[in-house]
Amino acid sequence: MQTRHMVSALCAVLTLGCQATAGPAAPGTSTAPLAFLQPTAQAGKSIPVGKTPHGMWAVQGFVYNSNIGDNTISVIDTKTDTVVKTIPVAGGTPGYAHDFRGGKYVMIVDTKQGNLLIFDPLQDHKLLQTIPLGKGPDHTHEIDDDTVIVSLTGESKLVQLKFGEDVSKPPERKDFAVGSNPGEHRAIDSNGGWAITPNAGDNNTSLVNLADGKVTTLTDGNAPAPVGIGTIAGTAVSAIVGNTASNTITLFGIPAGDKTTLTAVGLAPTDIQVDQNLHRAFLSMAGSNDLAVVDFQSKTLVGRVGLGDRPVHVYNAPKLEAAGKYTLTHDDADQSGEIWIGNDNSASVTVVDGATLRVKATIGTGDGHHKMAFWGSKAYVSNLKANTVAVIDRTLLK
Repeated sequence: MQTRHMVSALCAVLTLGCQATAGPAAPGTSTAPLAFLQPTAQAGKSIPVGKTPHGMWAVQGFVYNSNIGDNTISVIDTKTDTVVKTIPVAGGTPGYAHDFRGGKYVMIVDTKQGNLLIFDPLQDHKLLQTIPLGKGPDHTHEIDDDTVIVSLTGESKLVQLKFGEDVSKPPERKDFAVGSNPGEHRAIDSNGGWAITPNAGDNNTSLVNLADGKVTTLTDGNAPAPVGIGTIAGTAVSAIVGNTASNTITLFGIPAGDKTTLTAVGLAPTDIQVDQNLHRAFLSMAGSNDLAVVDFQSKTLVGRVGLGDRPVHVYNAPKLEAAGKYTLTHDDADQSGEIWIGNDNSASVTVVDGATLRVKATIGTGDGHHKMAFWGSKAYVSNLKANTVAVIDRTLLK
């Protein structure tokens, strides 16, 4: 699509989007979502990658995209938006990715062989080391510049790794025993000295105090899946759990453990992003095609925003700096409050202003949308069925 056409289409989206969804409701009430928001603009470019692109992350000007269909990693140069290297994962399957050490390196799980792969983008994407983790490593999260935590789907534990100055050397390891999880994925979040993960096999959630290793079992609702930790001024105050089967969201106090169960939030909470600046959690509701917005400080449902068909993955994009460049670290301080949600069955993403709950745009991407990454002024979206990565110019959303 020509740039002038994309600008025109996106301008139309900004107008229609503000009219098509309700603004924030009063605390404790629900804003009924409207009909599916169909794409009214298209991503500017599609980059061919490997088969079935899946997990992805951006570091040092490159997007790393895991292709689970041919067990390779496509490295995209964000200056040219072309694949500059394809890395085979011999005998394994690359999965979810995350930045490490303040955005200097990227870590990618090998779900088949049970390893964590650490790459250096500035050394021609050199594999610095392969770290054995256990059965079915899934999600990763950076606790601080030296420490990461990884969830396992095939074992009842979380793995914490603490690296020294040289990240090519083996890290110190600590395991935290949590409940069983025979499901396909095990989400994880950590903030304020705590980590949280759902236990699908036990129908409960584990909250881990990272300082002393104590694990608290949280129980409320059925089939907990998306989880997050809310903080105020850096102190963890709330463990947030979406219960997929009971269609509820539970807020557990930290450390007291008191709980508030929110209903009328929509159907089948699927993924979550927590904005520590707004004190809000944003949960995709794949069963009712909307976004539930919760204030974890007041423990209320702020409202619901209508989305496309089967929204799944949710992101809080990095914010715009004064110089006009988007920050890149994904730290809490760099959250923009611009919430990006992937509509898997609509082949689109919807962008929501997290403060006003206004829809800024709904943009067509490609068949089988899955994950996203952000670098500079661009958003990158993997398309599972199309075997491409779509590129969106975020400056047009202004």
